[in-house]
Amino acid sequence: MNSPPGRARIPALDGLRGLAVAAVLAYHAELPWARGGFLGVSAFFTLSGFLIAGLLLDEHASTGRVALGAFWARRARRLMPAALVTLIAVVAAAPFVASASQRSSQPRASRRSIEPHGTGVPSEAG
Repeated sequence: MNSPPGRARIPALDGLRGLAVAAVLAYHAELPWARGGFLGVSAFFTLSGFLIAGLLLDEHASTGRVALGAFWARRARRLMPAALVTLIAVVAAAPFVASASQRSSQPRASRRSIEPHGTGVPSEAG
């Protein structure tokens, strides 16, 4: 990724954001040493805000304005492919990793699509 002309890229900040994400994942994995998942969230958003503010300031410095529509389109093009892959992976993995209580608490309307004939009634022949 090329740096904007007005600001040097700081790879260490990407590394810190990666560590923040890892801290959140460790917290959600309920690892005994990872009790501060909220710190990871706070660090990630603080660093991301700093980097995004830099992008906007660089755009303003080079063009004299900030085109928010173009800015959000660039963010979407960058983030949506990863978000889509993550969504597909979570939906595909959920039946295999959800506990029985999580599966039983699924709303009845969404269970209906996986039950025979869409009746909402589980089949007797199982």
